[in-house]
Amino acid sequence: TNQNAMQIFKEYDLILDGSDNFETRYLVNDACVLLNKTLVYASVQKFGAQVAVFNVPDKDGNRGATYRCLHPVAPDNNVVLNCDAEGVLGAVPGIAGTIQATEAIKIITGIGTPLRNKLLFVDALTMQFTTLNISRNEKGWLDFPDTENEFLNFNYSINCTSKTTILVPTISITELNNLIASNSEFQLIDVREQHEYPPMIYEKAINIPLSEIETRYHEIRSEVPVILICSSGKRSSIAGEILTIRFNRKNITHVAGGVNEWLLQTSEL
Repeated sequence: TNQNAMQIFKEYDLILDGSDNFETRYLVNDACVLLNKTLVYASVQKFGAQVAVFNVPDKDGNRGATYRCLHPVAPDNNVVLNCDAEGVLGAVPGIAGTIQATEAIKIITGIGTPLRNKLLFVDALTMQFTTLNISRNEKGWLDFPDTENEFLNFNYSINCTSKTTILVPTISITELNNLIASNSEFQLIDVREQHEYPPMIYEKAINIPLSEIETRYHEIRSEVPVILICSSGKRSSIAGEILTIRFNRKNITHVAGGVNEWLLQTSEL
């Protein structure tokens, strides 16, 4: 907890985080930033894993990106599905843990190049490894405790539920179909992972998974209405919040019920 994390972390040179909830991830990150500790992070979900090395210094002592640079807006644990809801392929935690351990050994021994300012994605379905760049952005950190006293009194449960949540407007499947039929100009963003089925039948839709929204936001047009869609409407709502809060995007909506509702209505025709 934030009542003992600082005391525990002070005794160690390197912190590894394999936690399964946002409260702990932000807490661990913040303690490492305040104590100038390097953090090796890993997470898993379904068929994928992510690994990064946060707050690691370069040769001049400048600290690299942190977890808050990757996720400046704290998601709602009740909206972002966890492993209890979506499950995880049994071998994936082993893949993530082995990579995490490798990064730790590299840092301890001073060999190789750690994943500084980078996020590694592993897709076990295709066994593809993708690396994305992250930059340190302290101005983007929201509600960050910048002293040890603030850290001790910081409420991470509130911070990771509804404190930064906004209501993203929704449109129905019928409204979406009408827009497609009328050839209206808009951009449809599928925020599901690439391997999720069925694929969107709208040929102009582009796939930007929720996990990549913050690094690929420049691909989302600002001059036309943007409609987000996922399986059920949960992830598209989060994506809408990120685009609205983090990047001040306007005219963002998401599809109520998502692809699941689209399949239901199609089966009833």
